[in-house]
Amino acid sequence: MASQETSFTLIERVRNSQSDDRYWEEFVESYRAYIYVIIRNFNLSDSLCEDLLQEVLLQLWKDLPKFEYR
Repeated sequence: MASQETSFTLIERVRNSQSDDRYWEEFVESYRAYIYVIIRNFNLSDSLCEDLLQEVLLQLWKDLPKFEYR
């Protein structure tokens, strides 16, 4: 993740372009490893970590349109 401004810009692109998969793919590429590291800190099995990662990404995809930066 380059900078907070870049991250915010990417989030805005995802929010405003739900029908454009390239922004979502860029978002996942940028945050997937970070989210996975957080999940791994709970000392869960690899398969459970992968399942949780998918759940987190799905929930983000559903909730990003409602996200408000504060």
